[in-house]
Amino acid sequence: MITTNPWGQSADVLNKFVVSYSPEQYANRASQIILSSLLLLLVYSRFRIDPAEQKSEPFTKLTLSEASERIAYSAPSYGSFDLPIEAAPARDRVTLPKVNPTTGPATTRFQIIAAMGVEFRLLRAERGLIVLASLAMLLSFLSVPFSRIPVEISYSVTSATNTANMLLLFLACAIVFYTGEAMHRDRELKIEPVVWSTPAPNSVLLLSKCLAMTLLSLALVLAGGLTTIVTQVIRGHTPVDVSAYLIINGVVVVPAVVFLTSFVVLLNILLRSKYLVYVVAVGAGAGLIYLYNLGYKHWSYNPLLYQLWKYHDLTSATMLAYRIYCLALAAACLALAHVLFERKT
Repeated sequence: MITTNPWGQSADVLNKFVVSYSPEQYANRASQIILSSLLLLLVYSRFRIDPAEQKSEPFTKLTLSEASERIAYSAPSYGSFDLPIEAAPARDRVTLPKVNPTTGPATTRFQIIAAMGVEFRLLRAERGLIVLASLAMLLSFLSVPFSRIPVEISYSVTSATNTANMLLLFLACAIVFYTGEAMHRDRELKIEPVVWSTPAPNSVLLLSKCLAMTLLSLALVLAGGLTTIVTQVIRGHTPVDVSAYLIINGVVVVPAVVFLTSFVVLLNILLRSKYLVYVVAVGAGAGLIYLYNLGYKHWSYNPLLYQLWKYHDLTSATMLAYRIYCLALAAACLALAHVLFERKT
C-alpha cells in the first residue's frame, strides 16, 4: 500500500518503512550493468578515434651538398634609366569582363541552399548518424503497446502520443550536441577565417546550419512515425489513423524542433564554447523538467508544452496561439543570434 501511494502516508509511517530487495532484483541490476558494459565495449571497439594503421612508406635518404663559395648578387639599379615598355599589339589585348556583384533575396536563397548542401554532406559523414537513426526507430518501436489495452480514443492516438513524447526528449539531446558540433566545426578545423571570408551575409552561415539540423531532426521524426505505423500494423492494432500522426507531429513536434534548434544556435553564439553549451543546456533541461513535474508548467516558459496538451485540444484556437508563440520565440532567437554573431559584415 505504501509503495502504490507513498504521498498519502504520514512522515512517521515513511520513516519506519523498510525496503527490502529480492535476489531477482539484485540479479536484474547486475544484468543491466553487464549489458551496459558490453554496449560501451562495442561502441569503443567500433568507433575508433585514431585512424587505422597504414603500411609506412620506405624512407628516402637525402644528401645535402655543400654550399658554394660564391653567392649570386645583382647590383642595385638605382639611378639607372628605365627602358620604355613597349605596348602589346592590338591582337594580343584582351578585354576584361565587367563583373557586377549580385545581391538580393534570390542570391541569399541560393547561397543558403548551397551551404545547406555542404552541411548535409558533413552530417552524412558523421559515423554516429546511423546510431542516431537506429535509436529513434527503436524508441518508436517501443512506444506502441505490446498488447491490447484500454485506450482513450484509439491506438493510433496512443501510439503517436507516446512516440512524440519519447522523440522530443531524444531529439532535444541530439539537437544540443549535433548543433554544437556544427557551430564550432569550422573553428576546430582552423578554417574559420576562410569560411568567414566568403562573400555571403551572416544569415547564410547561421541559417544553413540551423535549417540543416532542423531538417535532419524532422527526418528522424518521419522515420520514427513510419516505424510506429508499421509496428502498429504488425501488432494488429488496426485501423491506423494517419491523421492522428499528422496532427500530433505537426502541432506538437515540428514547432518544438524549430524552437530547440534556434535556441541552441543562440546559446552557441552567446557562450562561444560547445562544452559550456552542453553543461548549460543539460542543466537547464533537467531543472525545467523538475519544475514541470512539480506542477510549474505554465505555457510561457514551457514552449514544448510538456504535459500541457491533449489530443482533443490540438485543433483549438488556444493551441494555435501556443504554437505561434513558440515559433515567435524561435524567430527571436535567430534574430538575436544574427545580431550577436562575431563575424562582422
